[in-house]
Amino acid sequence: MNIMLTLPDAFEWWDPTLKENVGPSHAYPRYSKHALVQILRLGFAMQVKSWQTAPVAHRVIVVINANDTSVNNELTSKVVQHWQKHGANIETYEFPLSLGSQHDLIDP
Repeated sequence: MNIMLTLPDAFEWWDPTLKENVGPSHAYPRYSKHALVQILRLGFAMQVKSWQTAPVAHRVIVVINANDTSVNNELTSKVVQHWQKHGANIETYEFPLSLGSQHDLIDP
């Protein structure tokens, strides 16, 4: 990840075949490699911190989409379990697989 941040930022197509024709029309057709690295760094930091302490927030709601293949729901559940071991007030909700919701389930 650190190597990626030393290189100039580059944008990749979400779908190299469809390029700008990928939907929805209000979404960006490409993503920044630097932004992706920063999101991964944040996720790893949160995972490690969950082993050590509960979140600072008094209440956390974690929403999981069972049909989402873009994220690792198992890792999310492990973070929740670690936080609960530290006494965190956490509620979870899972959108069921039967809904067929995509990764971007919150969308205009």
